[in-house]
Amino acid sequence: MNLKKMKHIRKIAAVCCVLLLLWGNAIVSKAEDTEISESMVLDEGIAWNVFTDSNVESVDFEINGKSETVTSWNESNDKRCFEFRGTGPKMLTDELTVTAHLSGNKTRVHRTSAVKYLLGLQGKSDKLDALIDALLAYGTAVQIYENYHTERLANGMNISGAKEVLGKIEFYGTSIKNNDYGYTDPSVIWTGASVILGDKVSVVLGAKIVSEGDSFDVKYLNTYINGTYIGVNHRTGTSSTESNFTFGIPVTQYSSEIKANFTDFDGKAISPSLTYSVESYVTRMYGKTTDTNLKNLLSAFADYCSKAKLYAESV
Repeated sequence: MNLKKMKHIRKIAAVCCVLLLLWGNAIVSKAEDTEISESMVLDEGIAWNVFTDSNVESVDFEINGKSETVTSWNESNDKRCFEFRGTGPKMLTDELTVTAHLSGNKTRVHRTSAVKYLLGLQGKSDKLDALIDALLAYGTAVQIYENYHTERLANGMNISGAKEVLGKIEFYGTSIKNNDYGYTDPSVIWTGASVILGDKVSVVLGAKIVSEGDSFDVKYLNTYINGTYIGVNHRTGTSSTESNFTFGIPVTQYSSEIKANFTDFDGKAISPSLTYSVESYVTRMYGKTTDTNLKNLLSAFADYCSKAKLYAESV
């Protein structure tokens, strides 16, 4: 693949990296003469943005017994934006504490939660209300499935009795559609695909080299969502000839067609094209499982994705 083509592809990938939703809320007006506001972002997962004046050097985020200090920021309209992505859907009722560092002095800014934030946005529009209700229902379903703080469910339900702790939600698909466009002897074949519903929604594609003496180090993975190029994805190597490739996907792309194939340096295809979608995977898993809690989770996730798309199209 020539340098000019690679630069063009990178430019397209950068343009396609957009946030799904950005809700601004000035929760704290002043903190030691420093203007601070917070917003929540929904795309592949849940993120918090804290906007501060230029004298803030770092921001601490604490949730669920874990803390993270963010020292990098983006500049926007003379404000610094600090981003935190440590809130998963099961953690909507967990308290989030934000601490800003100003000229070496620690300033306690705010304690909040995703539920408190979301409920504060209700009443602004019917589609936003529907999205908030769907997200709270999805978070509740994850809490029940993972037995996570079921004494304070996101949608206010009350349940009794212990639940089995099932851990991270991870399923591996068995059905992948391969379109072989004339490549009867590809050097790369697909081994599997999955969707992971964790702190963010991720798609995992598995593949392996079948040509003797070859390796993934000299291969490019081209991935498209509804025909838009999204770049060469993160690789988790299992061996020199077998690997998984992982990328996050916005919930508004739940039904979008995902296509991927491998090429050599010159851009020549060396594998069949894989066609996939999050919706097909969730639908298949819903039909296969007999676990009521898992069915409820998959159904709530699908509804959340649908409401997110409807809201995004309305703004």
